[in-house]
Parts: sequence; structure tokens; C-alpha cells
Amino acid sequence: MHLDVGTLSVVTVFVMALLGALLLFAGVQNRSIRAPLWWGAAQLAGAGGLALTTPIGVLPAYVSVDIANALVLLAYGLTWAGARDFDSRSSRPWFGCLPAEFLYSRPMPTCAPWSYPP
Repeated sequence: MHLDVGTLSVVTVFVMALLGALLLFAGVQNRSIRAPLWWGAAQLAGAGGLALTTPIGVLPAYVSVDIANALVLLAYGLTWAGARDFDSRSSRPWFGCLPAEFLYSRPMPTCAPWSYPP
């Protein structure tokens, strides 16, 4: 049986987006626990990052690599903030978003236009 990578990627994006929407819906229904809101936002950010990574030859390299990686890092930071909030610790959203902001705002040698394959 042959599994197409593009099809699996699209299915993963839709599953992550649906999970994010359901977590946001659950978080809005019960606002006493804020962790599902963090996790829903993380799933939506991860789905957006994977959606931008999937058409790597169609979109410009800056969008399909840099912005997609920043969204995936943002998703990890939001997941971390949700786990801290679930454990009744103080969640610092700015701290979880720092890696994504750093990647998005700083030019790196590997992100130069000549380092991408044509």
C-alpha cells in the first residue's frame, strides 16, 4: 500500500485544525480552566505551520520555511504555556512566544535566499 506524503500532510492539517477548534470550543464553555484555550491556539498555530510547509515548492521559500517554522515554534510555546496553566502555575505567554519571535525577526545565514534549492 502506497501512502502519499502530501495527502498525509493535508489530513494532518485538517485533524489539527479540527482538534484546535474543539479545544477552543471546550475552553469557551468552561472558562475556569484556561488550558484548553492555550492548547487550542497551539493546535491551530501548528496546523498553520504545517499547512505552510506542505506546498514547499509553490510558496516563496521565506513563507514555506521561515514563517512555517516560526508558527510551529509558537505552537510549542503555547502548548508549554497551557501545560503550566493546567498545573496551576503562572503561564508567561511572552516567554513561550520568544523562540518564534526570534526566528521570525532575526536574519540567519541559513535563511539567505541563496541557501534554498531552486
